[in-house]
Amino acid sequence: MRSSYLFILLLVIAGLYTPASSLTLRGGHKLFERKQSPNTKQFWLNALINPSKLGDFGPNFQCFVCTLLLTTVEQYAQIHQLNIDDFLMHGFCKLFPTSVRSTCQGLINQYGAQIIASLLKNASGDIACRSIKICSNPQCNLMPTNRTNTLKFSENVDNYLKNPIQYPGVSPLDWIETKTNHTPQYDLDGDFFSHNTGELRGYHWRGRDCDDLNAKVHPGRKTDPYNGGGIDYNCNGIKGKDSKTGKTYKDSLCANSGQLGVVVMGDSAGAHCEIPPAWVNASQWNENTFANVAALVEDEIDLPHMSAYTGYLDVGTTGPVSSIYKKLLERNKCNFRDYQNIAVNGASSIDTLGNVMALSRSQQDDHPVLAFLELIANDICDHRTTFDAMTTPEQFRKNMVTILDYLDTRLPPGSHLVVIGLVNGSMVYEGVKDKTHPLGVSYSQFYDFSNCIEASFCWGWLNTNATIRELTTQKAMELNEVHKEILSTYVAKNFDFIYYDFPAKPIWDDWVAKGNDPYDLIEPVDGFHPNQMFTALLADKIWDQLAADRPEWLGPINPNNDLITQLFGDQGGY
Repeated sequence: MRSSYLFILLLVIAGLYTPASSLTLRGGHKLFERKQSPNTKQFWLNALINPSKLGDFGPNFQCFVCTLLLTTVEQYAQIHQLNIDDFLMHGFCKLFPTSVRSTCQGLINQYGAQIIASLLKNASGDIACRSIKICSNPQCNLMPTNRTNTLKFSENVDNYLKNPIQYPGVSPLDWIETKTNHTPQYDLDGDFFSHNTGELRGYHWRGRDCDDLNAKVHPGRKTDPYNGGGIDYNCNGIKGKDSKTGKTYKDSLCANSGQLGVVVMGDSAGAHCEIPPAWVNASQWNENTFANVAALVEDEIDLPHMSAYTGYLDVGTTGPVSSIYKKLLERNKCNFRDYQNIAVNGASSIDTLGNVMALSRSQQDDHPVLAFLELIANDICDHRTTFDAMTTPEQFRKNMVTILDYLDTRLPPGSHLVVIGLVNGSMVYEGVKDKTHPLGVSYSQFYDFSNCIEASFCWGWLNTNATIRELTTQKAMELNEVHKEILSTYVAKNFDFIYYDFPAKPIWDDWVAKGNDPYDLIEPVDGFHPNQMFTALLADKIWDQLAADRPEWLGPINPNNDLITQLFGDQGGY
């Protein structure tokens, strides 16, 4: 599913990125290592001021961001009875961490005078964004245009209208578009695992590398490059030798235990895109609201360490964490840290043809994996308001066969693949249409505005037109039939496989049957993504299905689990 419309804005405000240089690693794969320039903040400030095309997000991506942001700024000033000109020029950036305030202030210096001039004329956030040329279509308005002005201005407002600071524009897209391999930005030995950071596709996404100077040491490693030396060559925290037997603890505790890694390939449902609701809720803005903005931006507004497939935390930001990885680890503590999340926001089957190349697995030297290929929406969802933007069954068939063929060259023998079909997203609209968005408008208004500027997460399903929603569902189900057709005849050498429908409806129905509101399963800011609660329920549902249909895929319970805990505690943590 499409990434957050706040992504680029927060990327720029954070001021943390510069264009990366390309490094070529073993196997011909390219890795991008972030390099700080002398003027990092200036680069990203310039980037927002002169935007160009924005790829999958659509040409009006920044219009959406601007409208949401200025609407929330207005609401904050009204709630706290502040002079909006003073707050915008001197107070707004203080809500952000000290490290990013100067970049934020640069943006305000650039746009503030024009915004204030527009607000003085009783303009809404929509009109103010058009006044600074970020939005263009006067027919597209999120907020009422004939409102009564209740904004307060200071006596010195005229001073803010004079001599705004100007900056030349530079697009950030050259850097963004080079970062398509989605591999760790800090990876000294080129094995696609990182030690230094959880963000930037580090150990939030893949198990932490315990030796980033040796490509033969990484999570999931099966063969011992040290020939029984007791070194922790697969980073699962089990090391050393038993003085009584002379065996390595890896041999005595893990050998023949059925070690198994977890891999998820797909879209934002797998990466677990979740936007903090407080970001667009003026009543919740305070000095802590944006405290983690830098980390969230570096994780692409995703929470892979809380996802249904690779989550390892106990509690997420907005609910419990349950995951396939946690359940496999509970069965066998030798599986510690063996997870890879290479899901990408906005990925369709076309994008995934390239994204799967970020998979790090040796067929000779690594353990098998339980892999998930979940592309639940983006072959159908698009910002463009036409069915022509959807992947055709013929193209989908070609893409999926190519992906499967590639995986057969990368997954170790004995691996398993769960292919998850497209969601029936029509239920989302029914679940939220009578609810109020954190901005204070109805979700119907929110979706209409998104579609009007062609900046929607999913024009087909997030649509007030029932016929369009029905046809979108029909298109999605046609692609699911292609899934089933392919898998009915496909033969793989190194993995077996099973197809599951995405279990949105049974999760939804179970939730409602228990007296709960289905709205509480949906991420409230974008009104589309599964939230933390749904994500946990998804992990439980898929696990239960596999336990019933393919229990042998989950591996045996390791009888040495208690001893591993006794000897190695938390095994080094994450």
